Amino acid sequence: MPPNQVANVDESMADLSHPQPRSVTDRNRLCNKSEIDRSFVKDNGDAAGQNAIIRAITALGVSLGMSTIAEGVETSDQLARIRAEGCTSVQGYLFSKPVPVDQVDALIIEFAARHVAMSASPSNRERV
Repeated sequence: MPPNQVANVDESMADLSHPQPRSVTDRNRLCNKSEIDRSFVKDNGDAAGQNAIIRAITALGVSLGMSTIAEGVETSDQLARIRAEGCTSVQGYLFSKPVPVDQVDALIIEFAARHVAMSASPSNRERV
């Protein structure tokens, strides 16, 4: 079993714009997650180009057997665009601002309660 799985540690492949992305070329480095930088998520007027990059990074993650997370999601429109390109994991201010570690459990409980409430709502049953 790879060392990162024994220790239950997630390692991310990030900064794919670097001239020599070591995490892709170094076969000794074990990664199980790729990241889409927030610069490709934020609205900068080049949605087609950004979508192509998001789609490519997501496809690379899938082909390497990794999950992919998009960083810096701040609006529901960004979330919809990212999901449409195949990325299923996101983080950003749309969900929460950064919180101290002692507040994380409460944040997860609150988020889960909202999800359950939304799922139970008759108007949302078909969308969930």
